[in-house]
Amino acid sequence: MEIQKSVMLQFGASTARTRSPEAFENAMKKAKGAVGAGLTTLAGPAGALLTGGGSGTSALSSLQQQQQDANMEYLKLQLEVQAENRQYTTLSNVLKSRHDTAKAAINNLRT
Repeated sequence: MEIQKSVMLQFGASTARTRSPEAFENAMKKAKGAVGAGLTTLAGPAGALLTGGGSGTSALSSLQQQQQDANMEYLKLQLEVQAENRQYTTLSNVLKSRHDTAKAAINNLRT
């Protein structure tokens, strides 16, 4: 019986972290800024719609575009977080399986 002494495990293209911790914070700030900009411009379209102003339609379409942009930013951020979560979960499962196998082999040698 041959025992493998070392195992090289590489997940994905590289074992180095591809994103810095600040990337998540920057993405959140950008998304919050887009939502905040949409909320501050809400007073204009809402007032124009209530008073029957002619520029209400263009202001409303501008607000809708800002909301769509903010939603896309949140969606991108959510997809990135989900992908990173799947990577960590997969790696964790592989390492746990490897540990359990090594532990079982050691227990078999003891008996």
